[in-house]
Amino acid sequence: MWPRILDAVEASGATLLAVELPWRLCAEDAASHPDLGFFQGTFVIRDDGPTCHVSWGLVFDPEPTEAGLAEVDRALATTAVLLAEIARG
Repeated sequence: MWPRILDAVEASGATLLAVELPWRLCAEDAASHPDLGFFQGTFVIRDDGPTCHVSWGLVFDPEPTEAGLAEVDRALATTAVLLAEIARG
């Protein structure tokens, strides 16, 4: 599972900030979300072999503009697509 996750995050253009195998990855992708002053995502993974559980959270500028709020919606949608692609393998 980890190789697929790392490949997907790297393909997204995000900057890896921390990779703590086998359970945590943190990335920053401010370039893809210019209307947010700060944007980081953390994925926590429990890989049980045939099944894998992923939880994720996004941290972004605490007072985004209207354009920033639209970026948050886009970031959530993009992350959901990323996770679906990882699940499909």
